[in-house]
Amino acid sequence: MQRSHTSDDAHAQISLDIAGAYPEEAGIKTWVRTVTLYRGKAIVVTDSYDLKAITGEITLNLVTPCKAVLDGTGQIALNQAELTDGRSSGSARIAYDSDRLAASVEETTIQDNNLKRVWGKRLTRIVLKAKNPLPKDTWILRIIR
Repeated sequence: MQRSHTSDDAHAQISLDIAGAYPEEAGIKTWVRTVTLYRGKAIVVTDSYDLKAITGEITLNLVTPCKAVLDGTGQIALNQAELTDGRSSGSARIAYDSDRLAASVEETTIQDNNLKRVWGKRLTRIVLKAKNPLPKDTWILRIIR
C-alpha cells in the first residue's frame, strides 16, 4: 500500500492508496486519497483514481452528525447539531465542483444504542456522485469553517 505523511507547524498531510479497500470487481487500479490539514484554515481532500473501466456509478460518501444543507452552487453547509451529554457538533462548509459532482443528502436514524450515546439520534450521509464518470479523474473537496 502506497502511503506517505508530512507535518509541520502550518500543515499536516496524509496520502494513501485505498484501492485495496474495494473488491477486485470494482476494477480500481489506484485510488489515492490525500487529506491535507491547513492548520486553523481548512482541510482539503483530494481523490485521484484510475479505473480499469467504468463499471457503474462512482460516488463518494461522507457521514456527519451535522445537518447538511445543499445550496446548489457547489457548497454544502454543515450546521451545528446537538449530540449527547450536552455536546454539539462543529459547523463548516464543504466546497466541491458542482459541474462534475451531483450532491444529495440522506438522514439516517441511529438504532444502535452504543452509537446513539456518541452521535445522538441521527447521522447525515452526503453523497457526491460523478455526473459523467471518467476512468481516470481527480476530485477535490475543501472543508472550511
